[in-house]
Amino acid sequence: CAPQQNWKKKNELETESYINIVISSLPATSDKLEQIRSCYPGDVVCSNIIQFCENGWPEKSSLPEMLKCYWPHKHDISYHEGLLLKGCRLIIPQTLQTEMLEKIH
Repeated sequence: CAPQQNWKKKNELETESYINIVISSLPATSDKLEQIRSCYPGDVVCSNIIQFCENGWPEKSSLPEMLKCYWPHKHDISYHEGLLLKGCRLIIPQTLQTEMLEKIH
């Protein structure tokens, strides 16, 4: 059992290191990341996804319609250091989406 625990711990450390690299390389200032974090609780979609990341996803059939589009991506979505990520990209709360789109275009 000890080799399996060592493998699990090593895997967790590698995952944490990867996530730290992803977060540190996000194209946003620390102020912008803090603004994004602060908008999550008031965003129905983001707050639900955070709950799913922390407690597990329900069956697709029990999801509200507005969340069903996230179901196919549930294995790619994570919540770390107060940020929602899909792979190595930030999930932006709806209240900030227009502002972010204007900045990148």
